[in-house]
Amino acid sequence: MYKINIQNDWFENALHYALKSWTSTFNRMGKPNPYTRIEKIILGLIAESAVEKFFIDNKIEYNTSGKTRWYEEDRYDIGIGKYAIDVKANFLDLNSPYIITQYVNNPNKIEWLNKCYALVPLDQFNPGKNLRRKIKKEKVYIFPFITGKFTETTGSDCLIHAFWDYKWLKRAEYKDLKHLGKLDITYIGTRPAKIKIYGTTNKRQIVVEELVIDKRRKKTKNNFFQVFAIRWIGAQPDDKLTIKSNELNLKEIILPENKFELYRGEDSKYIPSHNYWQNLAFFDGEVIITGWINENEMRMIGEKIPRFSKHILQYQETKVDNWGCKISELESMNNIITLL
Repeated sequence: MYKINIQNDWFENALHYALKSWTSTFNRMGKPNPYTRIEKIILGLIAESAVEKFFIDNKIEYNTSGKTRWYEEDRYDIGIGKYAIDVKANFLDLNSPYIITQYVNNPNKIEWLNKCYALVPLDQFNPGKNLRRKIKKEKVYIFPFITGKFTETTGSDCLIHAFWDYKWLKRAEYKDLKHLGKLDITYIGTRPAKIKIYGTTNKRQIVVEELVIDKRRKKTKNNFFQVFAIRWIGAQPDDKLTIKSNELNLKEIILPENKFELYRGEDSKYIPSHNYWQNLAFFDGEVIITGWINENEMRMIGEKIPRFSKHILQYQETKVDNWGCKISELESMNNIITLL
């Protein structure tokens, strides 16, 4: 197993990508919380960076030509030789009492990891006519485990606001709405800061605009089509931030709290009762790359792991159908050079 500390630029690069792409990625877990989805993207990209670092440290040539644009579903993560590498990250959340008991307080961490499972979502493993099968490369899976914790409701290290209303996001029945226009920004707090607005100027034309925020009313330079998220850079805000689209008569009011809560409406759809800031800073991060396996071998030695399974050590309960094998059955990372 290969252990590596998470580098700051990995997190920053992953966050930048996640804030512009979170509405376009496939929400396999069906999670209504946008911040959870952003975190999942961040973790996946950190895992890829760790694998690339392993290749660099071991002088293994690789390419990233399989990576796709921010608005497309990923084809594959990394390529070496004739193989497409699919990196499957597992997150050991150090805030979780279950992980604290199972892993943090376990004196035999490597032994515990070897009893965990290497999992591939079944809809990816048997994709049928999915476009992934147009990739003319044999597939190899690599399984990093990431330890660490997010502190969404406390602190201001990395404050994010994700937009919920589909009129901002241009989703579903609102996808053909006209432009949001230049946005009016109002902040009357005493703590000046900067914000970064993540959105598009036209469909698939990403833009990230940075604005200094003070008591003066501001207007964006860009004529926005979509707005996905805002990042606050500075001390914790001490008053509300208001963002308004005059073109669509939309207003987003973000109170100076780290708070996100949902409830189910009469039609059973989720609705936010509070959606202000969340701190997505990541602490105590480490990556353990446990091993690799090619797809054909996985088919032979693996088994179907139904959702709601409770015998997978790294999870109290699985949420989707998977195909998997024990970590102890994977090839050592030291042997991956045999793929070249």
